[in-house]
Amino acid sequence: MAKTGRKKALPDKENSKPPVSAPAEEQELFPELKKAWKEVRWVGFFVFLFVSIPSMAVSTLITRALSPELMSAEMGQSLLDVAFKTAPLTLAVILITFAHLRDWADFGWGSVLLSIAVLVGTTLLLNVEGYEMIKTAWQNSTGNVLITFLINLLLGYLQMYFWWPFVSSLVVGMFGGWATNRLISAVE
Repeated sequence: MAKTGRKKALPDKENSKPPVSAPAEEQELFPELKKAWKEVRWVGFFVFLFVSIPSMAVSTLITRALSPELMSAEMGQSLLDVAFKTAPLTLAVILITFAHLRDWADFGWGSVLLSIAVLVGTTLLLNVEGYEMIKTAWQNSTGNVLITFLINLLLGYLQMYFWWPFVSSLVVGMFGGWATNRLISAVE
């Protein structure tokens, strides 16, 4: 065999530069955030399927369930549509879920008081209709006033949205609170 006369170039130790890498902090955060984002997208896909049940044919649901990677834009839009149509309740559920996941409130009276405060605050976003809903819920409260007020307020939302948007709002709100907590936890 004949040699070609070319020598393999070896890096000169004096002139070679070390590879540039990100700081150690960024290297640690990025994989965890990427993992968290994948989890959020995966769970969001199932939330999307649940929320979309009444508006899609079974064949469409099956097709979409078999190809989750094609769904990012449509999935996000569908979840945002539910969130905007039922904004006060969805926002309240997001905040309450997030507070519980961060251990800002216990699951006793602290949870009831937090839920009432957040629901009243977000219900007031409905302006006059929200004020009337709060007033009616308070007037119909009997027995344990705090618990019945909270239940009456939720029943007011049920009456306003009807069954499926009400349930979808609860599901999207819980997903939103969990997703926010998961992404924030990934960067802490």
